[in-house]
Amino acid sequence: MTRDYIYEAIVQMITGHMNLPIAPETIAEELPLGDAGLALDSIQIIELAARIESQLGVKLSDSELLDIGGYTLGELLDTLQRRSEAV
Repeated sequence: MTRDYIYEAIVQMITGHMNLPIAPETIAEELPLGDAGLALDSIQIIELAARIESQLGVKLSDSELLDIGGYTLGELLDTLQRRSEAV
């Protein structure tokens, strides 16, 4: 799975399925997932993780779910790409 593929899938999850009021073209890898960026709350993080597992087949650990609010989109992409390559 390429980084571009993962990026496009995550952007679609955020803008299409989770209905966050953000334009897809404004979602950059430097954008924080938590308060300083997308402002995902704990429920939205769990929803995103469930969509990632369902659509990309990559499971995030419980400890990663606790940390993900502090990640940037790029850091999430790095984590997902490493995990997908390990499978």
